[in-house]
Amino acid sequence: MCRARFVFSALASCLLLLTSSPARAVNVVIDYTYDSSHFFGVGNPDGAAAGSQAAAALEAAAALFSDALTDSLVGFTVPAPYVSQVFNGVVSWELNFTNPATGSYDPIYPATLATDEFRIYAGARPLGGSTLGIGGPGGWSRDTNGGFFTQQEFDELESIRIAFEDAVSTRGQSAGEFAAWGGSITFDSDSSPNWHYDYATTPSFGEDDFYSVAVHELAHALGFGTADEWIALVSGGQFFGAASIASYGSPVPVTAGHWAEGVDSTVNGVAQETAMDPTVTQGQRKYFTELDFAGLDDIGWDVVIPEPNTPGDGNGDGHVDGLDYIIWASHFDDNPAQDPPGSPANGDFNDDGKVDGLDYIVWASNFEMGPNDGVAVPEPATLSLLLIAGVALMGRRSRR
Repeated sequence: MCRARFVFSALASCLLLLTSSPARAVNVVIDYTYDSSHFFGVGNPDGAAAGSQAAAALEAAAALFSDALTDSLVGFTVPAPYVSQVFNGVVSWELNFTNPATGSYDPIYPATLATDEFRIYAGARPLGGSTLGIGGPGGWSRDTNGGFFTQQEFDELESIRIAFEDAVSTRGQSAGEFAAWGGSITFDSDSSPNWHYDYATTPSFGEDDFYSVAVHELAHALGFGTADEWIALVSGGQFFGAASIASYGSPVPVTAGHWAEGVDSTVNGVAQETAMDPTVTQGQRKYFTELDFAGLDDIGWDVVIPEPNTPGDGNGDGHVDGLDYIIWASHFDDNPAQDPPGSPANGDFNDDGKVDGLDYIVWASNFEMGPNDGVAVPEPATLSLLLIAGVALMGRRSRR
């Protein structure tokens, strides 16, 4: 549960039994209010086009979790400060979050969260070192001046307090399940990353994949790694969540709010290093694995694992091949209002609402790719690593 002055939580969870995409319940909303440097637009160090691609990749990562999380979250409005009309008592509430532009822990007031909304404030600032991103959930606080109220005012205040604090701390979830109003994520904007922003294509050797980092940090904002519910399941460097044990086959090695370095799982039956270990190899795209989803399930999220979506895969069979070209060619220049509109299923591989040559480029760039068929990972003898603890072995970039 989200508690007063609750700072970064990390970790998430999932149910492993179903694989079809459900109707969305949780709506992971990206809010750019605190993107003061306009990293996701004209202020991106690599130009406005890169900023737009970064925003598209982040929205795609958010959609992954919106498709997977089936919980129903209670909406709420932060109450106005309650001021005694007779004595000097004042009580006020606010949401708190780590400002992605400054790193400071700031208040948000006023604020309204819609039913099922999980709001993420996104931005960027120089992070230094090898850190590519930071993510975590927000919190809330209640402040009082210690003054007095009449009995009638006190009764009214208690009614407001109980209703709001129950909503913001549990979001209607059962006891023992992680809940928060949202959180924030920050991306490194200095010159150290060689960002690959385009989620519709796979990164090349030496590039840091923005989509992979976005998925990783969003999972932290959803509670993966530092939530009380996560911490309660960690003992002796291992994670004892039931869903995770069922997926991994034993308690899972962990380190600092992540799966341990090199822990593997599967995506659509294909082996992959987990998205939620501490680092990512340059030139590699990481998808959210079954074990990653299991971690979310263990802290209280209700999860249905969506089918992985490889850009250019129009028929959803997990591979980009000639059948997908036929889909593109047969719908080329079609009315984007057709059924299904603006969808890879009609050849609109970049989701811009029309089927054209740009979609062919997406298909061609990913030809013969499946959900885990990215750039090959080098052998250990040549793999460059940089662990989150700061052990320099080059080529791996840490996410927090």
